[in-house]
Amino acid sequence: EATRMRLEAEKENGELTLSKIRTIEEDMAKGKFEDDPTAAADAKAMMETLMKRLGGEDPSPAVMVSDPSPVSVVSEKKNDDFVTGAADVEKQPQGIVSREAPDPDSPEGQLRLQAEKYRREATRMRLQAEKENAELTLSKIRALEEDMAQGKFEDDSDAAADAKTQMEALMKRLDGEDPSPAAVISDQKNDKFVSEEDVKKLKGIVSEQAFTNIFTGGNMTKVTSVKVNRTLANAVTDDEITMYDDMWQTFPGFLKDMIAKNMDLEDASTVTSINRTTVDLFFQESETEFFGDLGEAVNMTQRTEIEAIVESIFPRSMWKDGRGPSEVDVDRYLDNYLNSTVFNRASKKEAIPGGYIVSGTNRLKSASADEMMDILTADLEKSPLAEKLACFYIDDPSPRDEMQIETGSLNDPVLLIVATPLAERNNSLALASITAVGLASAWVYSIGTFGNNQAIMDRLQEQNAVGDANLDWFLGMPLPAAFGIVAVAASSAAAKFLVSREEKFKVYPPWLLPSFTLGTWGFITSIKTPPKNRQALFNFAFVGPLVGMVVSLTLLLAGLALTFSSDQSQLPSLPVSLLRESALAGGIVEWAYGSGTLAAPDPTSGVPLHPVAITGFLGVVFTGFSSLPVGQTDGGRMVHALLGRSGASLLSGLALFSLLLAGILGSDLALIYGLVVSLTQRDMEVPCRNEVDGVDTASGLLAIAGAVVVALAVIPVPLDLPWLR
Repeated sequence: EATRMRLEAEKENGELTLSKIRTIEEDMAKGKFEDDPTAAADAKAMMETLMKRLGGEDPSPAVMVSDPSPVSVVSEKKNDDFVTGAADVEKQPQGIVSREAPDPDSPEGQLRLQAEKYRREATRMRLQAEKENAELTLSKIRALEEDMAQGKFEDDSDAAADAKTQMEALMKRLDGEDPSPAAVISDQKNDKFVSEEDVKKLKGIVSEQAFTNIFTGGNMTKVTSVKVNRTLANAVTDDEITMYDDMWQTFPGFLKDMIAKNMDLEDASTVTSINRTTVDLFFQESETEFFGDLGEAVNMTQRTEIEAIVESIFPRSMWKDGRGPSEVDVDRYLDNYLNSTVFNRASKKEAIPGGYIVSGTNRLKSASADEMMDILTADLEKSPLAEKLACFYIDDPSPRDEMQIETGSLNDPVLLIVATPLAERNNSLALASITAVGLASAWVYSIGTFGNNQAIMDRLQEQNAVGDANLDWFLGMPLPAAFGIVAVAASSAAAKFLVSREEKFKVYPPWLLPSFTLGTWGFITSIKTPPKNRQALFNFAFVGPLVGMVVSLTLLLAGLALTFSSDQSQLPSLPVSLLRESALAGGIVEWAYGSGTLAAPDPTSGVPLHPVAITGFLGVVFTGFSSLPVGQTDGGRMVHALLGRSGASLLSGLALFSLLLAGILGSDLALIYGLVVSLTQRDMEVPCRNEVDGVDTASGLLAIAGAVVVALAVIPVPLDLPWLR
């Protein structure tokens, strides 16, 4: 525990020192010290002190004028890895840096400033690598401790001995007895941290079979081929090569080594000059493939896999057209504003379509990640990056390796960082126009419900024959049904708006989706800002269909009572073919009228219904369809909350296929709705702040009950049932 605290303190002190250096560099770049020589001298002295501290040359606490927080030693090793040896200084005392302070505007001074810049960058890279290796080692220790605490090795003495040996090796590394990088034992994705020396040691810690599974994926062979990118290499002219060679001869040793390592060389000792061969080395590209026993390639690169996964489970607004956050902004957030006391980073950031993911652990004692995300979100909103970035805690979308698939284990959660706004709406005028069409479609449909009323149609034809255009007696008759259709849809949207206020996230104004087969498909309410968690998303998605279905069934029953107490010669009607489209609503009409009503031989014949009953029937149908698990529909959101993104994506595809199949088999409503929802709501929903924690048991039971009602609402009436004969 003491080792952990020391490493954490060293990491935070290193980050603080680096942030001070960046602040001074930014102030210098902005010219804040040009008119104040004293402040310029103080800034230069402070920069030198901080750089010495990074190199371990000054163990004293940092004395900061504007910030009283102490900065302790980051490393006890001197930074002599990045400076030219004494022999080099003696050989080239005048070639690179003079013994006296050079003029900053002279070529000599400019070279020195550039060398200092590279030196600071190299120091930062070294500190970052040391920090990540330490974090990686700590994560492995914690994993072993958890396995031991859970008693996983009680019945396996060999495994217990291996775990003990492994723990001792990791603790030695933390204590500085083993300077080699931390070896990764259970995570194949991080094999770039494994050195050859660690591989030899691991063979003595784990079994041969385990070693083979870890590093080669069972009967797999990893083959890396190297080739030169000829397009880039040939673009370098001979004159440019000559210029680069002249520059190379003036570079200090540490800078040459950095460039050489970028070309996969040990150091710059083998590069005496820049020529065409050296240029080819610089533009080398490596390609790794995995082959099975028969020699055939068995999988694509992981990058292609994760791109396909992300683009299938996240909304297009996050990644389309190359959209994503600036890497500079993400680095700035991770280095300066990510609260390390809440979220413990365990790896470098990894780019995915639309953003970056960072693995790590929740350091708070609470089991839920809500508290962690509340703190991280609040910190981000207070930072200068609040208008640029958003962060979410999600299940790692990376593809699982073979060992994880065999053992049934899942990826650990990760932090997702994306650009804001994530759900931007820039087509409000178009949606307002569509809503107007939706209101018109409800009105037109209500007029059409009188098409099977012979008495009314005869009167309209008589007026038309004599040229009487006075339709005042008729125009008011469709209004109750038109108003009722819109009111049922509005009740669902209003309920969702109230829940979003309660759950403290914002939604866009709803818009009405037209339908000339049902009057409307209901209001579509898009989420503007992310919900807190999946429970909040479920509550929002469930309440709309709940209210819509209760209101619709109530109106249907009340309307049927009004139907039998009214003059049916003045009532509108619905065709039998439409009543057969819903086993729930159609069954209620069949029950009210008597057995055999829906079995009429002419499916175009109408069944007289009061406008209130028509409103209720249509409400049941379009509420049921909007509750199917597709994309951003209420049903899609519920499945997202219950099963997570991957499960929701899978069911969304199955639901669309089922709608298409039902349409082919004869359901016009299913076919039309499938086409409409594919164009308007097929995309996945925006992430919740915390997508790792699921919903409570009560929500699961409500979802099961709701699924039964929805199925009855959208499944056609089976005409072969005895009670319909």
